Amino acid sequence: MRRLMSVLVAAVAAAAFTGAEAASVPAPAAAARTPVIFVHGLSGGSSVLFKEMIDKFRAAGWTDRELIRWDYDWKQSNFITADQFAKKVDQVRKDTKAVKVDIVAHSMGSLPTRHFIKSLGGAEKTAHWVSIGGVNHGTVASFACFWDSCADMRQSSKMLKSLNAGDETPGAVKYQTQSSSCDEIALPHSTVPLAGARNIDVGCLEHILMPKGDKVITQTIAFLTT
Repeated sequence: MRRLMSVLVAAVAAAAFTGAEAASVPAPAAAARTPVIFVHGLSGGSSVLFKEMIDKFRAAGWTDRELIRWDYDWKQSNFITADQFAKKVDQVRKDTKAVKVDIVAHSMGSLPTRHFIKSLGGAEKTAHWVSIGGVNHGTVASFACFWDSCADMRQSSKMLKSLNAGDETPGAVKYQTQSSSCDEIALPHSTVPLAGARNIDVGCLEHILMPKGDKVITQTIAFLTT
């Protein structure tokens, strides 16, 4: 009887020790995602423009720390904006310890982010670049406004000549553009696609509503996980 009790006590003690040991082992941390920087266009703010998209990114596994909404003075020259964006990228990489970032840009936001990649060393710091309704080859709508940023969106501008000279998609960056057949700002619609990018038509969406569209959000998340 005593021998049986000794065996039972030893078994209970071993089980308790094993349970305590298991409880002390931390659960493995979720794999870090490449941080995503969201960049609005003319007369916009990234928090409102990309709200629905960011909610879906969060549901897909990105953390708040990895989802960066970037705002800037959209009236200024896109060359100035590109310089500021370069500093923001370096800050995000420092804060997240990431080697590269992903960029999701809407409309005019495509121009300073492209300039960053092509001329400011961003090709080595960018994994994916997505342009939603990007005015990549200019837009006739730019003649309706007169800020420095508007001038950059005209086909003969220094900004566009620089961006579209030679390789439109430089470096090892993965590029995607998304265009809408109902876009009333990025005109003509042929302004959006880039040579060397994955160019897709997301159907009929108004320009400002594109980042909120289900197909746009789905395509963007899928592309950033390739």
